[in-house]
Amino acid sequence: MRSLTICVGFILLSSVAVGAPSEASVQTVMDFYKSQVDHVCPAKHLDWLSAGDLNYALENFEKSLPPSQETEIEQTANVRAACAHTIAGIGCANVAYIRAVTTMNLLPRFVESVCKFTCVGLFQCQ
Repeated sequence: MRSLTICVGFILLSSVAVGAPSEASVQTVMDFYKSQVDHVCPAKHLDWLSAGDLNYALENFEKSLPPSQETEIEQTANVRAACAHTIAGIGCANVAYIRAVTTMNLLPRFVESVCKFTCVGLFQCQ
């Protein structure tokens, strides 16, 4: 019995030390998204896109997909859970959706849709 207890204890400690695979950090998600945008349409200055405009682009992209993919994005993003500890702001939802789009291998298509915008100044995008 003692060896079983030691073995179970070792397994539990190992799982805590190793941990479950974590989701990409906010910074990693946004850096990857921005690198893709900068690669596809660098002259558009989309780093000036506001959080609201980015959310608008995400919503339009999602609406352009078949209903099954819309549902999958919503389930994968799981904004309610992802942003449970966020008091206010749309940035958390944007990251959750970009993470979902990336997970679903739709980021290249989303980037192409975002590249339809052009920014001429900070938060001055059409």
